[in-house]
Amino acid sequence: MKKFFNVLLALFAMLLLVSCLPQKKSEQRDPVVPQEPEQEQVELSAAEAAALLDAVNLSESGKNVFSLETEIDLQFLITLPAPEEPGAEEPEDVGLKIDGSVNVYADVQEFVGSYIYANVNLSYELVGDIDAFLAPYLEMLMLLAEPPFSLADYSRASVVADIYVIEGIAYVDATITIAGVELSFKRYDVMFTAEDFAASEGEVPGEEGMNITEADILELLEKADLTTYKIGDLYDFIISMRQEDFEALIQEMIADMLGEMLPPGTLVTVTHNGEFRNEISLKFSQKLERVKFTSKMDVLIDVSAIGAQFGINEVVIKTNISVDANFKARMPENLPGVEEFADYEQGIDMSIFGPLMPQPE
Repeated sequence: MKKFFNVLLALFAMLLLVSCLPQKKSEQRDPVVPQEPEQEQVELSAAEAAALLDAVNLSESGKNVFSLETEIDLQFLITLPAPEEPGAEEPEDVGLKIDGSVNVYADVQEFVGSYIYANVNLSYELVGDIDAFLAPYLEMLMLLAEPPFSLADYSRASVVADIYVIEGIAYVDATITIAGVELSFKRYDVMFTAEDFAASEGEVPGEEGMNITEADILELLEKADLTTYKIGDLYDFIISMRQEDFEALIQEMIADMLGEMLPPGTLVTVTHNGEFRNEISLKFSQKLERVKFTSKMDVLIDVSAIGAQFGINEVVIKTNISVDANFKARMPENLPGVEEFADYEQGIDMSIFGPLMPQPE
């Protein structure tokens, strides 16, 4: 089961890396938007699908503009066991909530005229007394920190930022808020030079370590449902994780973590509330053109049979996440030019975040 996620993670890592590579000059032309052909569902065996995916040229997938649009709504909550003492107060849940979006658009065919724009709007919240829950694991780290470290100092945070990288110079307009303390700045610095850009042409860093073989794809398809569409010369593969395989994955992960500590015959109960959808869509011909990942679920995992010794009763996971990577995108309209950043200060380093750091009392 781990291969299911390993293959998807490797694929996402590879497509993000290749998206930032300069493209061959032969591909430098204005995008043409033809009328899209009708979509037709086709039947393929797992072996046929694996062979088609294995033949996709990942290192030359980009064409004109790459975009990555992400929406995130994630909740991970842990319900603590009820106290044994009569009349004791019920403990509150602990966990993490993340909400927001990250959108990136990149035109990096050549260094001259290259432009990357990113918009970030993210926030998180730590729920409950995380310090007390993690104390047995983080006690030494918290004592050694100067000033003394407490996660309560970082219980809420948000980042709202527009980032413009024009011919290697990054201009950042950001507002960061941590525990009610707000820091806003407009700064610029060198992100990469013309030499860096030229040196990266045609290279995919870490490509050997992320190689996805036909055998890997076949193993993935054994643990997932495949729906295949043909759109002209394009294929659209929708690979969906089955609900029962997700439950088996949870059981396997717990068994791996606990090993011999897991009592014989212990079961972990997984309850689904509403829609369960975890899928990836791959649109390609000879090159990868679009990848979209969707995760939507509301799952309660009852670990009370084994969790008491770890201070855990139930785990709730709620996701509503979409990640859309498009290798044939368009840049947003009306992006600013260099002249509009004249009031930005030079230098982006950790020192500017000093006001957000907890201060000694």
